[in-house]
Amino acid sequence: IGIDIEQDGATLTHPQPTIDSDAEITVVLHWIALSPLEKPVAASIDLVDAQAVNRESLEISVGPGKGEAWSVGHLYTQSLELDIVRKAARAVPGLAYLTVNIKPRSRNASASTLLGMDILLQPLELGFAISEEAVAQHLPMRHELLRKRTRLGSGSVFEIPVAENSGRNIKRIAVVSYMSHGFLDQGVPVANIQVRNKGETVADYDLVAGESTAHSYGDFYPEDIAPHEKVTIFSSEPANQLDQNGLPFESHSYITFFDVPSNVDAIDSVAFECVALTTLDIVGVALVYEESAP
Repeated sequence: IGIDIEQDGATLTHPQPTIDSDAEITVVLHWIALSPLEKPVAASIDLVDAQAVNRESLEISVGPGKGEAWSVGHLYTQSLELDIVRKAARAVPGLAYLTVNIKPRSRNASASTLLGMDILLQPLELGFAISEEAVAQHLPMRHELLRKRTRLGSGSVFEIPVAENSGRNIKRIAVVSYMSHGFLDQGVPVANIQVRNKGETVADYDLVAGESTAHSYGDFYPEDIAPHEKVTIFSSEPANQLDQNGLPFESHSYITFFDVPSNVDAIDSVAFECVALTTLDIVGVALVYEESAP
């Protein structure tokens, strides 16, 4: 009859709980038996992202333990560790749908979804892979590389802290990113960027498809039919599939720059929120302290 989500022992607020994907997550299922139940029933808890790109499943049993029975009209509770959250958030974080499904008794039948709820999986910090040498090719001017990387999905937020001695007199912010899992049209906002200091937003920008970021498989389509334009390429590598014409092509990450207003003296974080139904990798962020190379 219901689902609760517990994070590190505390029950999260409905109707769309926000889940810290690094935390210990427990699903609490509440059941009322409509008929006597003497044996457990095979079931699963599934997590599917809003784009239906990735599905993670946890096999469970619903019903009484050995030597027990569920009686009609009684309330029963099961607590289960949801150990698929981290894997799901690593693949596609953001808006997702959690369901509890009873498995069919025959192979030709479909599973029955008994319970479901919307959730928001916050992104994980991923392994940083950009070298200072690669950044220096695009940033010969004085800068500092914030060694953080993440993947965002629709609705998810990731905040990168900036040390006090690094957040002063910044002229520009460089962002290396790329999209995957679905092409957006030219000019569609992909993410909002908030530059903060002491809890206040002192500057904000938009990452926009075809203007300041692009799909990593931008070369999959011929240029005349591509949904959006490519932007300045930061790095490239061979794609793991063939293009629309059956030929090898390269996948890309892209770099863009945002000017920091002259009245902003200091910042202490840069936050990214994905606002589109896509997957956005923030590969790297750099603080630029000079207008141009010396």
